[in-house]
Amino acid sequence: YQRHFGVRPCRYPLPAEWHLADADAEGRLDCTALDVFSVDNASTRDIDDALSFEWAGEPGGACTIGIHVADVAARVSCGSTLFEWARKRVSSAYHGGLDDGVEEHAGGSVPMLPPELAHGELSLNEGVPRPALSLFVGVDAGGAVLSRMHARTTIVNRNATTYAAFGADAAPGAAAARNLLGRLSGSAEPEDHVAWAMIAYNAYFGQMLTAAADAAAAGGDGDGGVSSRGMLRVQPVAGTPATYALACAAGPRGHASLGLAHYAHTSSPIRRYSDLHNQHAALGTLVGAGAEPEMGAINARASDIARYHAHTAAMELAYRCRDAPIEFDGHVEMADEGACLRIYTGRGRVRVPLQVRPSAHPAVVRPEQENLALAHASSAS
Repeated sequence: YQRHFGVRPCRYPLPAEWHLADADAEGRLDCTALDVFSVDNASTRDIDDALSFEWAGEPGGACTIGIHVADVAARVSCGSTLFEWARKRVSSAYHGGLDDGVEEHAGGSVPMLPPELAHGELSLNEGVPRPALSLFVGVDAGGAVLSRMHARTTIVNRNATTYAAFGADAAPGAAAARNLLGRLSGSAEPEDHVAWAMIAYNAYFGQMLTAAADAAAAGGDGDGGVSSRGMLRVQPVAGTPATYALACAAGPRGHASLGLAHYAHTSSPIRRYSDLHNQHAALGTLVGAGAEPEMGAINARASDIARYHAHTAAMELAYRCRDAPIEFDGHVEMADEGACLRIYTGRGRVRVPLQVRPSAHPAVVRPEQENLALAHASSAS
C-alpha cells in the first residue's frame, strides 16, 4: 500500500552521503536553562517542535511563550544530497495502526529524512542540547499578544510528553500553560493548544517571507538577507485543499480557512520539505538550485501523500468497525486539507478529508445537536 502511493523509498541516502554541517553555537541564544517540553502523540519519534513558558511572576500572569523548532537548516545545507532528497520526498507519511494487538499492525511512519536522523540526531529528543529556530511570543495576563521576535537558539527538551499526559498534568505550571493556550486557541483540547502555537509560528514566518518577496519586487534588498523565494501555503477558498506557491509568484497568498493573510509551513522541518526550504529562506541560506523548486512536482507529491493519509485513516477506521457498527463523536471542520471529518475514536482524533473518496467508506454522517455523529456503514471496498 505504501509502495502504491510511492511512500516507502527503496533506500535512503547512505551515511557517507549525508555531509551534515556542524551547528555552530556562535550567534545562538543559549536557552538551555528554559523549561522546554514537547507535546506529541505517544508514537511520535520525530520531534520537530517544543514549547516553553517564562512567567513574569506566578504562573498564570504575563508570560513569554517560546515556540522552539528544530533548526534542521543548520545541519542540512541547501543543495546537499539530503536537501535534494527531502525536496523529492516532500513529506513524511504516517499511519495510526490497527490497535489489534499484532505488533506488525502498530502505528508508525515513513520519515522524509533517514530514520537515524529524523528520529535521532535532528529530533528534539529529551535531555540533549539541540539547535533551534525559536519564536518568542509575549502575552499579558489576559492573553493579549504584545510582542513577537525570533532567534536561533540552543535548547534542551526537558520533557517529551504526550497530549494525554499534558492534558492531565496537575502541576501549577502545566495547568497555567493549558489555561493560557486555551484562551488563545479557544479550545480545551491539548491538540488544539499545540496547533495554535504552530499556526502562530507559521503565520509569523509567512509574513516575514512575504515581506521579503515584496521588498525584492520593489527593488529593495529584503529584510536581513531573507530570501524572496520562500514557499507559502495558499488556500484562496475555505474548504478547498491548500497548495504551495512561491512568495514571489503572482496570485493569491492568503489561507482562507485559517483566516490569515500570510502563512508558510515552517514548524516541521524534519518531516516536510517546505519547512526546511522556508528555514533556509528565513535564514538567508537558500541559494543556488535550492531557490528554484519545481512547484508543480512538489504539489503533486504533497497531494499523493495527502491521499495516502486519507486512505489509511479511512481504512483503519473501517477495520475497527469490521465486526459491529461503532458510533463516534465528531464534527466537520475547515482545515489545511479542506473540509474534513474530525472523528474522536477513543484512541485519539482521526481526520479524514472530505475531498478524497477512499476505496472503503467507513462513515455515515448525520446531524446531532451542534456536532455530528459518525457511524460505520460498511468496511467492504
